[in-house]
Amino acid sequence: MGAGRGNERVYAIADEDLERTTEDKTSSVHFLRFDLTPAIVAAVKQGAAIAVGIEHEVYTHTVDAVPENVRRSLINDLADRTEARAAGQGCPGCGFA
Repeated sequence: MGAGRGNERVYAIADEDLERTTEDKTSSVHFLRFDLTPAIVAAVKQGAAIAVGIEHEVYTHTVDAVPENVRRSLINDLADRTEARAAGQGCPGCGFA
């Protein structure tokens, strides 16, 4: 994911809350989070475009700018996270502090 001036890349952190694969199965649901810097959060809130992509040796794809409704939804999520941390709480509903 990239946002703001210079398109700083932020790589996903996946499935850190619990083990999702066993000898018998692999989960069909995986959770990703992005450790965004305050500068990226500020840039997004000020209107910077958000790009997302996949970099893999056999599959590469990029969305240069997510649709505006998606960007606004992410801004709302960032506001919730920022307010929770300011109040000394973890991230509501996401299972990490």
